Amino acid sequence: MGQPATLRLQNRSSILSLLFQHHELTRTQIAQLVGVSTVTVNSIVRGLLEQGLAESKDALPGQPGRPAQLISLSHRAGTVIGMDVQRHQVFLAFSGLQQGPAHTLTVQVVTADLTEQVVRLLDDHRRLEPHGSVKGVTIALPAPVGPDGRPGEPNTLPELDLARLNSWAAAHQVSLAYGNDANLAAAAEYQLGNVRTTSSFGLLLERESGLGCGLFLGGQLYLGRTGRAGELGMTVWRGQEPQEVPGPTALEQLGEQTRYRRMAEILAALVTVLDLETLLLSTLQNDRLRAELSLLLPASIRVVDSQHGDHGPALGALNVTASRVQTRLLSLQPAVPEAM
Repeated sequence: MGQPATLRLQNRSSILSLLFQHHELTRTQIAQLVGVSTVTVNSIVRGLLEQGLAESKDALPGQPGRPAQLISLSHRAGTVIGMDVQRHQVFLAFSGLQQGPAHTLTVQVVTADLTEQVVRLLDDHRRLEPHGSVKGVTIALPAPVGPDGRPGEPNTLPELDLARLNSWAAAHQVSLAYGNDANLAAAAEYQLGNVRTTSSFGLLLERESGLGCGLFLGGQLYLGRTGRAGELGMTVWRGQEPQEVPGPTALEQLGEQTRYRRMAEILAALVTVLDLETLLLSTLQNDRLRAELSLLLPASIRVVDSQHGDHGPALGALNVTASRVQTRLLSLQPAVPEAM
């Protein structure tokens, strides 16, 4: 008797989700973990094998009889990419859908030809297919990204032609999304870095393109009402000392000495107001900022360097891409209905 389509899809999603999380499982283990019969598992696994999403191999013999087969996510199930674009450098991270160790690289680029160089990098990975066809890309930008997924202003990288990138993605049927670089760096630290057990923290990201602050509150990335939370560099400061720029000036445009002092004061206020546990630093001069913060913060507040440094935004973008593609695959209808 055929299994209702909704239940069949639910069981397929549960089994595929297990394969995303585990390296290898036998059919019996899958049946026990999902709570379905081995007949159901066999049918769904057969479909996943035919679709190229799963692969199987014989387990090492250790007991009498035929060795059990081990089922795993196919190493060719799909390539996912995270990319962080700066004016003179592109940081790229890619992996398979199981989110194993990521491969990272840094490419020097020429600003005048930035868009085409980014497209060439994407095309290279689309042709090489290191883990199968490219399923998704997320690009970290030095700009706020609203709830609708569209980059907003201020965007300090106007040279990057987003319409061209969107056209590339549509032409090759690749899921493309954008994210703010500081937010994605904070997400990478929360998932794979120095604050995996911390629910409320801030990450300060300083680079050529400006200043940003990624905030996690209660274990959730805080984006704000319009997606502009964390745009620290645009905070207006009114000069009060002889060496400061007279009149209202954006924080990231202040001179180095004044900028680090004001950054420390703003961060100390954020820690107090938001009751943060930890501050992560990924700045041009972490030690200098840490010294300024030590004068303002109690010893109970952890101030540590970002684990991922320059690669943080690309790694955060990679994790976002993998989650997005996994979610899409879990909701797909099987190409051929599996009879039960």
